[in-house]
Amino acid sequence: MVRPITRRVLALVLFAAAAAPVRASEVYQISTISSLLAGGYDGDTTVGELIRHGGFGLGTFNGVDGEMMVVDGEVFRGTIDGRAHVVAPSELTPFAVVVPLRPQGSVPIAAGQSLEHLEAALDAFPTAHSGCLRGGWRGGFAPSRFAASPSSSRLIARWRMS
Repeated sequence: MVRPITRRVLALVLFAAAAAPVRASEVYQISTISSLLAGGYDGDTTVGELIRHGGFGLGTFNGVDGEMMVVDGEVFRGTIDGRAHVVAPSELTPFAVVVPLRPQGSVPIAAGQSLEHLEAALDAFPTAHSGCLRGGWRGGFAPSRFAASPSSSRLIARWRMS
């Protein structure tokens, strides 16, 4: 009786180990936005585990300490001073969504085009019907700005002091 069970468990482990990698159409999500909005500011999933499931996405860090940006498998923290910092794989997240991206083509866009020209070029892209496109741009750009919230632990400390 023990041997058939052992064989089944071993077979299951082998099948799981040989499972196909995540497909490009799959999304990997840590928790839900509802949980985050309800105060679930601390998670136990590391950034290192997160990027095993996808190299492009968004999220936040424990204590809602900055905005998470995942680009080409590298994770950045956007802070309230408008800077982006590379994050260690050991950082934890309470909420994040990533997808594995495998480029399926490219569309050259001439410099100086209007927004309408850009939209038309993207709409003509063969996979535009899916409703989700990721764009990458190469070139020289003026500095960019983004908004990020301060850590929730700092906000809670201010609230308790008042």
